[in-house]
Amino acid sequence: MDHILNRFRIGRPSCINTAALLIALCCMTAGCFPQKYIELEHHRWRPQKLQAALAGPDEPDERSLQVLRRYDLVRLGKPDSDDVINALADVYRREPDLELAYALAELNYSAGRRSELLNKRRAIERYVGCLAYAYLYLFAPDFDGRRSAWDPQFRGVCDLYNSALERCLRTAQQAGVLKPGSEATINTCQGPIRFTCAAQSFQWQEGDLDRFEFVADYRVVGLPNRYRTFGLGVPLIAVRRDPDGATDRDGYYPRGLSFPVTAFLRWTPSVVEGEPDAAVLELYDPLEKSELKIADRRIPLESDITTPLAYYLQNPELQKLDTYGFLRPDRAEQIAGLYMLQPYQPGKIPVLMVHGLLSSPMTWMEALNDLRSMPELRDRYQFWFYLYPTGESFWESAADLREELAAMRRVLDPSRKQTALDQIVVVGHSMGGLISRLVTLEGGDEYWNAVSDVDFGQAGIDSAAREQFERAWYFQPVPEVRRVVTIASPHRGSGEETPVFRDLLRRVVTLPERSRAAAQELLTDDGKVFRHARSVPITSLDSLAPNSEILQVLADAPNAHGIRYHNIVGMTDPDGLSSVSGREEGDGLVSFASAHREDVESEIIVQATHTDAHRHPLTILELRRILLEHLREADAGGVRTIETAPSGEAAPMR
Repeated sequence: MDHILNRFRIGRPSCINTAALLIALCCMTAGCFPQKYIELEHHRWRPQKLQAALAGPDEPDERSLQVLRRYDLVRLGKPDSDDVINALADVYRREPDLELAYALAELNYSAGRRSELLNKRRAIERYVGCLAYAYLYLFAPDFDGRRSAWDPQFRGVCDLYNSALERCLRTAQQAGVLKPGSEATINTCQGPIRFTCAAQSFQWQEGDLDRFEFVADYRVVGLPNRYRTFGLGVPLIAVRRDPDGATDRDGYYPRGLSFPVTAFLRWTPSVVEGEPDAAVLELYDPLEKSELKIADRRIPLESDITTPLAYYLQNPELQKLDTYGFLRPDRAEQIAGLYMLQPYQPGKIPVLMVHGLLSSPMTWMEALNDLRSMPELRDRYQFWFYLYPTGESFWESAADLREELAAMRRVLDPSRKQTALDQIVVVGHSMGGLISRLVTLEGGDEYWNAVSDVDFGQAGIDSAAREQFERAWYFQPVPEVRRVVTIASPHRGSGEETPVFRDLLRRVVTLPERSRAAAQELLTDDGKVFRHARSVPITSLDSLAPNSEILQVLADAPNAHGIRYHNIVGMTDPDGLSSVSGREEGDGLVSFASAHREDVESEIIVQATHTDAHRHPLTILELRRILLEHLREADAGGVRTIETAPSGEAAPMR
């Protein structure tokens, strides 16, 4: 701790008790200990499951046994014996029938289960046989008009298909062939079958895939809602390979990223005698494709988009970002910037989520999980995140965001032809709401004049400090941003009762080198330029104080013409505005008077604390409403175009 304290002294007495600092930090970060998002399911290794596996599978369905009796095959041995399965396969070749296809799928699966522990290769052959007959049941043209979704066998054969495919994929993973471009040939009771693996409707490149995990092996515990769809296929967790030579676009993807995949096996019977059937294992991104078309029929994919997200969030390094970004903004700025959990998708409107103080993009994961579960949103929007060091003042972070958005446009759309990038929606929580609103406004002398009576051009400050002040307070709005949603944001400040606490924390926050010039200029000014020592706040907590002159300029600044603004306020008191204490306490951190705005198109109040306001179900529904409204206006051509300098460029000084 001492080496941190010595990094940036700002003229305060050095006798503050280190224990008091630690207590203050513990109070501030009490909710920031590592959170468990996912647990490994141990059901595959439970003794009772092993005992059941050794005992073998359950008896086949009565309808399958009836098929065996009808063709006098019971006499050949156990229902799932090779002799019985091969004899029934001969019957099917002579007279294809739905009942026969189901029975063969079930008996092959049963035989695979019985062989799995002692003869893995034999088990795989039987599982592949199950897949073959399940596929015939579902898609063979001979059975068109004869299948019934009301028949329990129809759902049963879907379950057999999915279970057999998962067991095959586990073996393929162990053999190292569960990856795009791999091939394998397996012998079955129908003859040899050639398998290949290919990515379909996939935003990621094949080289991006490092390995797969199985959704069935994990249980989500850290996200309240788990979003799945039901159909055919095996949900997987794809773990992205961190690139050796990163491109400009790779910088938008966090390391160790995982994402959802659904594996589906498409069967193509051979039309040449002696040639093996072809089976292609197709890998789909369920966020991009939710159904397939086979023989003019729409087939839903089985998917899970929550478990892969929880798998990624389990990374303990991610859960350190909130306190790290606050206490060490000097180092956190090295990883700050825009981040995406999916590849950039031309034509989709970005929703940029900006976290608040002592936080990180992790705080948005519950909202992301809910919002992208809605097809009407994920089909038209892509969700981005802004990570920034929260120890700095909010206007420094806003200046960084302007530059990040300008760089994004140069990298993703240098010719500026992607109109969806001109319709960005920014959603900010807490201090992130101030940053979100600030990037839509125009800077100028009013910010400088709030802290100094000296003309900016005549102020006697060194060049480094001048450059920093100019960057922070003289700016143009970001033309790409069309709509802003602020949630539990302290528009009029917060923490009036905690000046001592702000002083304590100021001593352990290590500012980046670029910010120290302005801070040092303030400390040595002695009233020559700035009105008083607190004119230019040192840290983010200082910048959020109710007596912060810059904050008041922002609060009073009129909204930009043509931009849509919305506001969401948290309130802990169930009596809401009818209670005096409710209005004063607000969400427990920001009072209602500070969070409320009159100049917005919509404002709702949710009964939630400050840290939960952006996760509240009514907040999610309000975001959905706003995003759908944004789509309607964009489609109707009602979203304005700002005619200004490109984002990130400084406005001329007045």
